[in-house]
Amino acid sequence: MKNYHDGGEAILEAIRQLKTDYVISSPGSEWAPFWEALARQKRDGTDGPTYMDCGHESIAVNMATAYTQITGRLQVVVLHAGAGIMQGSMAVNAAGAMETPLVVLSGEVLGYGEGDFDPGSQWYRNLSVVGGTQRLIEPT
Repeated sequence: MKNYHDGGEAILEAIRQLKTDYVISSPGSEWAPFWEALARQKRDGTDGPTYMDCGHESIAVNMATAYTQITGRLQVVVLHAGAGIMQGSMAVNAAGAMETPLVVLSGEVLGYGEGDFDPGSQWYRNLSVVGGTQRLIEPT
């Protein structure tokens, strides 16, 4: 059996340490190592958060917000890069207005091809957002 130590496992372990019940997501392809870590968790019967797949980012954030409000336990939302965080941004803003703590993860990079790694088509799409797409939901 392979001993996995990758970014997906690291993120999942951090979420386990938060005692989170659910990872609620409208999934994106940039999270493949994380989805694989969740699949291994389920296969191996390891304790950890339950994955809940949602059809829309706003629904995912709203479900996490409601669950956190009702139980008092912090939940995690994983959103697709760029468009995913934009789709969920109003729900993230509402959670903030209600002072509801959430962990919201959205895959992005801070660099767009400055180094030796070619990020592909993301480079063209996201250059129009000065500072990167994470700036789209920064507090004002």
